Formats: sequence, C-alpha cells, structure tokens
Amino acid sequence: MIPLRVTSGCIGCGQCVMQCPTRCLMIRNGKRVYVSSENCSLCGHCFAICPVGAIDIFNMTADQCQVDIKNLQNIDTIIKYRRSIRKYNPEPLQREVLEQLVDFTKYAPSACNFRPLRFLCLSRHCMDEVGAMIAREMSGQFPKLPQQQDQLDIVFRGAPHCIVIYVESNHTHTGMDDAITVVGPRNAFLNQEEE
Repeated sequence: MIPLRVTSGCIGCGQCVMQCPTRCLMIRNGKRVYVSSENCSLCGHCFAICPVGAIDIFNMTADQCQVDIKNLQNIDTIIKYRRSIRKYNPEPLQREVLEQLVDFTKYAPSACNFRPLRFLCLSRHCMDEVGAMIAREMSGQFPKLPQQQDQLDIVFRGAPHCIVIYVESNHTHTGMDDAITVVGPRNAFLNQEEE
C-alpha cells in the first residue's frame, strides 16, 4: 500500500489529478479524488497543490507542513548571510537529531522518487582517521596538509559528526540525486557554531 491518502476533506476540484505525473489519481462520481493505482511515484505534487489540504503523504498532513515565511526579505537575508562553517560546536548531537536530519532528505527530489540515497554517519573517532587519510592523499598538492590536519582538523573543522551520502554503484542517476540532497538540508543541524 502506498503512503498516500485522500481524506474526506477532498472537494473534488481536480487540481491534483491534473498535476499527477503518473495519472494514478482520478475523480470518482465528479465529487472526490481517489488513488486509482499503485503507480504513484510519491512526488508530492498532489499534496503540494491541494487547496484544502485533503491529501496526506508519508503519514504527514498539510497542517504539519505550514511554513511561516513572513516575506521575501527573510529569505533574502538567510541566503545573503549563509557562510561556510569553520568552527563547529564539538558537542555530539543526539541520535534522534541525526535521524531527523536524514529524514529531511526524503523531501528532496530524486529520479522517479526511487530515493536511492544511503547515509552513513561517521563518529568523531572515524572522522579523525578519515581526515588523516584525506590529508595524506592531498599532500601532493598541499605538502603541509598532513601536519595541519594533526593540529587543526582542516578537513572536518571539529564537527562532531559527518554524514556521508552515497548510492549503490548500480544506480543510474547518482550525481544528480547526490547534488540535490546535499544542497537542501546539509546545514540544518550540523552548522551549530560554537558560541
């Protein structure tokens, strides 16, 4: 069973039917939309366009997705002041927070909504080893990097975690899916700068 449900609040306007790329939605008796097939790609277009919030997807209602953006100035400010993080709060995040961050990625588009991305959360100990390996590999270009990495953690900047995003080697849309996912939520929790 697909995680898409049309609730009794449906007014039968048909906007979701027109937007559905897989044509799995239909209007029954000219009154209410229903899911007519298992071909749903879970793209979320119907969920986003429904004027009355009568579609639930992934057990989430429209009320749970209300975004409070007062004006474009807020977005403009957020974009203008976004910067690279060079000093993270070293305090490890709770597992639930990391899981929530990974959960956000389900809203990122992926080819046909196959959601092929896999996530590997590295511990600080593992990051120390990986950082040293990266520094050694790049020492041809940057001869001082291994020594700097030992002293300053140039690679991970003291972050308590690193989430590696990957796909299985047989997936055909690797580059695009990785890029889309990383651009979206990558700074959500991990960019908590030390005050």
